[in-house]
Amino acid sequence: MNRRRDTPTNAAHVKRHTKGTSNEISLSVLDAAKNAVRPGRRKDDPKVGTVSLFTVPGLRKKPKGAPKKDESLLYDTGVGQRKRARGTWKSRPAPAGGTPAPAAHGGMVRWLARFGAVALVVAASIGLVALAASFVSKDVSQQSYQSDRLDAAIAGLQETDEVFEALDVLVNDPFGSHPEEEELVYARRSAVGDGLAEADAAAREASANLRDNREKEVAANAVATAASRTDLWNVGLSLVDEAAAARAACECVEDGWQAVLDADMRLKKAASLVSDTTDDNVRRANEETDAASASLQQAVSLFMEAQNAYPSYDVTPFLDYVQKRIESCGYALASNQALLDRDKETAQAQNDAYNEADREAVELAESLPSNPVASVKDVFEAQTADKMKDYETARSQTGNADAFIRDYLGEQSK
Repeated sequence: MNRRRDTPTNAAHVKRHTKGTSNEISLSVLDAAKNAVRPGRRKDDPKVGTVSLFTVPGLRKKPKGAPKKDESLLYDTGVGQRKRARGTWKSRPAPAGGTPAPAAHGGMVRWLARFGAVALVVAASIGLVALAASFVSKDVSQQSYQSDRLDAAIAGLQETDEVFEALDVLVNDPFGSHPEEEELVYARRSAVGDGLAEADAAAREASANLRDNREKEVAANAVATAASRTDLWNVGLSLVDEAAAARAACECVEDGWQAVLDADMRLKKAASLVSDTTDDNVRRANEETDAASASLQQAVSLFMEAQNAYPSYDVTPFLDYVQKRIESCGYALASNQALLDRDKETAQAQNDAYNEADREAVELAESLPSNPVASVKDVFEAQTADKMKDYETARSQTGNADAFIRDYLGEQSK
């Protein structure tokens, strides 16, 4: 069968369609170049070394000692073809010592050079592909990690939902009875702050590193809700703490005022008894007066306790009134004792002092609130008005950011 008249240059080609990378070079380059033949080669002509695929040797001058045509040596035609002297390939004498012929040796060197170049290109291509794959893998891994950080931030925020619901109940009904909500809020007092700080850090990291626009937007809203929830928590706790103090003051004021009412009732009974100045009635009047004085002393303690519990509430008007009533009780007891001692002059003087102190007490009572407990609540509302505005602002901001995150979570669940 006749072979095609190929040249080494035509034999060198790059595959147009390959299964490997875009830089893949067909290994047939080596085989084709190795077996390329010169034009007019006969079947029994020997295969010889070929010319480099990317260079063409220049014409060479025949050296002075060149052999004649009948000598069996190859020579370069200068155009990538070689002629040999008459005779066959086998008739060419072998070099001394079994050393390969120079032309054959040169061809082998060139073949090895080409093989090394191709191998280098293939290795470089594989290395570039591997490097690119490594970068892609690292990037995918990094984005996956940042998505996990975003999920962690959202989960951290969701863990605070229950305690914020309890906080909202306490803030909106500061003087109501909500023991379960109080227990939850105070039990999670420090944990919520720490959890919000961790969620904020995770959300900020995700927002800075995520490339997906939707996830970046969600991360930004997670940062916003972490910040607004932190403000909401701090302001809400302040309101709850102040409400607790005000409630304690309310209880003390209520008990203190009840003690005042009890003392007033006993003093009225004592005054009724001494209207008939028998010794027995005077003694019974003294007992009632002593009990009234004790109740008034208890009222003082309770009002002072209210002041300590809630410093914003001023109990001075109550203290002034009660102290004057205690003073009047002293005059009443002195007058009664004078009656028992049959000292009418002293009894009258002490009775006049009692009446004056009682009159002053009545004047002081006019400055007292008609509802002492309600007055504590009024002070609380006035003191916390600005905080309540801050709370509502933070609550609104939290609601807006939470709504965006809920929409995102709804999308993810579909």
